[in-house]
Amino acid sequence: MILLNGHTLTPKTRFTPETMPLTLVDAGVSTASITVGPEAPEIKIDDWLKDDTEPGKGIVWRVKGVDTAFETNTRTIQLEHVIATLKDALLFGEISTKTLGGGSTVSAKKAAQYVLGKQSIWTLGDFEFSRSLPYTFSNVTVYAALETICGTLTDWRWEYDLTALPFRLHVRKISTAVGCEMRSGRNLLTLRRTVDRSGMYTRFYPVGARNMHISGNYVSKNENLYGVVAKTETDQSITKKEMLKAWAEDKLARHAEPLVTVTISGLELSEATGEPLDHIRLGLTCRVPLPEYGTTILERVTRLNWSDKLREPERVSVTLANQLNDVANIIRQLSSSGSRNSAGGAAAQEEDHAWIVDTADHVGMVAEAVAGEGAAEDWSRVSSIMVDGQGIHQRVTKTENDLVVAEARIDMNEQAITLEATRATEAEGSLSGRITVEAGRITTEVTRAKGAESTLSGRITVEAERITTEVTRATEAEDTLSGRITVEAGRITSEVTRATAAENSLSSRITQTDESITAEVTRAGAAEASLSGRITVNSDKVSLVVKETSGGGYVVDSAQIVAGINRQTGSYVKIKAKTIDLDGYVTASELSATNATIDNLKNGTTQASHLDGSLVTGTTVTARNTLNANTNFNFKNHAISFKTITIDGTTYHLMGYT
Repeated sequence: MILLNGHTLTPKTRFTPETMPLTLVDAGVSTASITVGPEAPEIKIDDWLKDDTEPGKGIVWRVKGVDTAFETNTRTIQLEHVIATLKDALLFGEISTKTLGGGSTVSAKKAAQYVLGKQSIWTLGDFEFSRSLPYTFSNVTVYAALETICGTLTDWRWEYDLTALPFRLHVRKISTAVGCEMRSGRNLLTLRRTVDRSGMYTRFYPVGARNMHISGNYVSKNENLYGVVAKTETDQSITKKEMLKAWAEDKLARHAEPLVTVTISGLELSEATGEPLDHIRLGLTCRVPLPEYGTTILERVTRLNWSDKLREPERVSVTLANQLNDVANIIRQLSSSGSRNSAGGAAAQEEDHAWIVDTADHVGMVAEAVAGEGAAEDWSRVSSIMVDGQGIHQRVTKTENDLVVAEARIDMNEQAITLEATRATEAEGSLSGRITVEAGRITTEVTRAKGAESTLSGRITVEAERITTEVTRATEAEDTLSGRITVEAGRITSEVTRATAAENSLSSRITQTDESITAEVTRAGAAEASLSGRITVNSDKVSLVVKETSGGGYVVDSAQIVAGINRQTGSYVKIKAKTIDLDGYVTASELSATNATIDNLKNGTTQASHLDGSLVTGTTVTARNTLNANTNFNFKNHAISFKTITIDGTTYHLMGYT
């Protein structure tokens, strides 16, 4: 193993790893790992290493990770094939067929040259295919774009020339000639064969731009072998029927047979025997005779795996397959779509499509089901999962006649998780439910809108300090009515509020604490006058208050009309109002009044510290103190008058009787 000097092919130092698990793949990125001791040189992430051992002779690796075990003083170096450097370069923006150097279509070779021209480590070598398609790319890596281009080819493989920079990437046809052989009793140890039909279809319905179809609606292959397995897919970039048919035939050719995988463990004997057929290499067609079963397997080598290439170079696990079971193929399967109706074609009532979104600012997956040709109604259902800088967004939406009739969504970011479902019908209007979870709050809300601006909503909010339950209704006349209950550790508040179209408001509230209960009703008129009534109950008193404010706000002053039982205790009651009207027989054991006007007073004995009157009638009058002078009163039909004169500083009172 050679440590290279930076990102060049100049040797820096040579060392020998202790172990080397190795996996080579025919399509994709080969990987390996090595274990080194303390005597090995310092190796950092993104360094380049060159492997000059068989069968990876000449491979250049890039360091992907370094793990250090301090107890054993060893390091494990994770490696990836240098082809992974193509993942570092990005095709920014929208790359159209015209940008790639074509018209409505562009050759695969020209497209590959353009793509590789966006970086400097690799250049295109041999390209053994000639075909043209409408390739387009949007914010993808050079590696992904190159995989897409080669994915449209049949029986292709990559080969690498790593002898000089820039490295040369060859795209070559797979040879069908037998290149290696594994036989029982010689170098074959175990064999396992699996068949995967999940990505297979024998009938393909292509759809182009503006719902364009080909003659007969579909292409087919191997239906007599595997039956009718139908798929459909739409490519809006294809505008001509002949191009649509060519694209469909190419898709079908790569999916018309099941994926057959044969995994073999055996011995790589070429170094000991020198026989060419004992040299197992990627991309070769491997022959596996099985005389005991009366058959021979002829499949291509797609993967080689050594548990330790250094200690046991002859023990290798070989994977044979008739298709490329790599990431690109998985993406193609995810991107393909199929009819759930087994008959397909014009009779299909549903068509499914799925694709992967990969741009500079978001990545995700989208699946769509639409009403097929001949369906009674026009509808579609779209499901998507998107990840961007704002968070994770999941959506399921159903549309009927271009109108969204139902939608469910989940949004997640660093601050909150929101779950929401919405449904719209002619009979019920729109109905939505939402749950929002935040670090200090959980909110549950249901809203219904029906008719012309009539809405009804209910909400429950849970916080660490309180729980609030609220229902609000807004009518067509713009009146609103709401009810709310708030529960806190030391308080419960129930409130009902109504606001009318004339801007009047009416509210009632009950507040309960451990010390008191308060019931209050408030009304505010259009002229900004307010009227309120309140009852407060404490353990030692009861208060009843009515207040009215006309303009100027709610301020307690002398200009304000205030009435109520302001205080009521076990031995005391206070009533205050501008006017108190008692209608009926009133009995009082004791009565004290600062200012009293009595039209008719009947009493056995009247005592007063001061008596002032123009007419006093009765049987007996007792003057305990001084009567005011110049005063007349009648007593038993006689007039009695009092005069006061002062002589030499002495005051004399004179009384006249007639």
